[in-house]
Amino acid sequence: MNDRQPLPPVTGLKRTAVLPPPPPRIRPRASEGPAVELEPNDSITAPLEEPTVSPAPRPSKSRVVRTDSSTPRPVKPISMSVPTQMLQRFRDEAKRQQISHVDLLLDAIEAAGPRLGELIRASRPEEDRGGLFVRTVTADSAPLSTLALRMQQQNVDAIDRLVRETHATSRSQLCVAALSHYLK
Repeated sequence: MNDRQPLPPVTGLKRTAVLPPPPPRIRPRASEGPAVELEPNDSITAPLEEPTVSPAPRPSKSRVVRTDSSTPRPVKPISMSVPTQMLQRFRDEAKRQQISHVDLLLDAIEAAGPRLGELIRASRPEEDRGGLFVRTVTADSAPLSTLALRMQQQNVDAIDRLVRETHATSRSQLCVAALSHYLK
């Protein structure tokens, strides 16, 4: 069944023993007739019982029940890079306020409001135009961590719209600018 030639041994390998092939598979054979033949007088009877019906399980108390189920609300996972120290302050603040991470992020963006464009421009690295060439001064190289969230699609779309309007380079830049303003 296997016509392939074995590979040559590899030099420098410590284990050169030949391993046995796996055992052959046992395949059931199809039988000619029925597996069990019943005599006409033999009957399999079970006592007649009323079928038991268990009550439907109650929904968990932690589950949120939507009152308006006519419109589905798709949820989209997103991730962004945030300075590690800011991420810890972000988590602590969410715990202190007893709100979700998504709600805290949306609150921060709303609090920045009309100043969001100004905050984003202030967070960009400076350019040195002193000579013939424009040189970008490196930004703060603080270690970054990933913040993963699951947001409603309409909120992700709103954040993406704000990224375009404010000329931010990414969602991460917009959210970091809003969070740094909010978590002062």
